[in-house]
Amino acid sequence: MKYYCILPFLLLTLISSAQTLSPAISVHDPVMIKQDSLYYIFCTGFGISVWSSADMYHWKKEKPVFDAPPQWALRAIPGFKGHIWAPDISYHNGLYYLYYAVSAFGKNTSAIGLATNKTLYHASPDYKWEDHGKIIQSVPGRDKWNAIDPNLVTDDAGISWLTFGSFWEGIKLVKLNADLASVAQPEEWYTIAARPRDFVTPDTAAGNAAIEVKQDQCVVSVHQQTKFCRLRSYFSRFSNVFDHARLQGT
Repeated sequence: MKYYCILPFLLLTLISSAQTLSPAISVHDPVMIKQDSLYYIFCTGFGISVWSSADMYHWKKEKPVFDAPPQWALRAIPGFKGHIWAPDISYHNGLYYLYYAVSAFGKNTSAIGLATNKTLYHASPDYKWEDHGKIIQSVPGRDKWNAIDPNLVTDDAGISWLTFGSFWEGIKLVKLNADLASVAQPEEWYTIAARPRDFVTPDTAAGNAAIEVKQDQCVVSVHQQTKFCRLRSYFSRFSNVFDHARLQGT
């Protein structure tokens, strides 16, 4: 009888352990950042999925960033249920900046929001995500771009820009204010990647900045083929790059 009593206990212990730390996790659109001794992954999911790890091999499932869908997103995106896409995180001026996208699938009914936190460590008394709401929004019939897949970049002069986009007229760039939470005035918008291109332009004709873009659909099966291309600027500063050149992907 002892064996029958102990075995279920051991089985439950193993299951519990496997749920706490796992070397095999599945994530979509991940971004990773390190705070102190822990690595954190933020990825597409309800409320923005979060994982933590001390070794980048064994991962612990953390609480999502949002317990409930942001109210501004519910108003902006009809049918939005809280599934948030492609977060991007970075650390500036004592805060973690987490950009994220909300969208109606297959449409450019989309918007990019921002949340900030003093720490990523859940047990800290300073742990609290503050949502700053919408940064930009794309509207069908008005905009020929899609406000998803954000990424924060800073040029050599310390000016911050938000890159984003998918399908429609490609990858866009918009200048941000110093607070990183709003679009700078007067507004500066650029197209940095679009499908049409003079393919004879050599990749070696490049400067200091580079991005990678993907063509066609996101990977939905192991049999799907996906094309990637690398784009480079001809100038060192983003503010100069897009005044003088429009980079287009193959």
